Amino acid sequence: MLDPNNSEARAKLGFVLFMRGDWAGAAEDFQQVLKAQPHLANAQAVLGMCQKRLGRPAEARKLLAEAFPRLPAGALQTQVGLELVEIPYQTDDLDRAVDVVRTLLPANPKNVDVLYSAARVYADLANRSRDALAAAGQGKISALCRLRSPTLMWFVT
Repeated sequence: MLDPNNSEARAKLGFVLFMRGDWAGAAEDFQQVLKAQPHLANAQAVLGMCQKRLGRPAEARKLLAEAFPRLPAGALQTQVGLELVEIPYQTDDLDRAVDVVRTLLPANPKNVDVLYSAARVYADLANRSRDALAAAGQGKISALCRLRSPTLMWFVT
């Protein structure tokens, strides 16, 4: 039996379980770590990722959002940011997803996963705007956009 007061050992075990795909086991260990040391952003971040994989997006978002600004720049912060983009994206909350993308992009301008997430979110926002324009104008906006910008013509025709 692992000593519940040994946070370092629990965190290491939790990470091993996380990497093996045992989200529930890892979550239990990280919860114990956070009971002893509630301000460990790394533990909070991995617990949030476990919660997401266990199908608890509200709990995951809360944990990840609290940990994200306290994490040092690097791979874990980037992964947490990507998870924070994915949760609202899945529920069509694109405004919240854009907020995270705006934070991720400057720190990761060449990261393919970040660029893909940004492109997907921005494309969906553009599609939403295009659909709203088409529904609002039923032809009137199409003519107006042709006059103002040839680029906008693509969105409404």
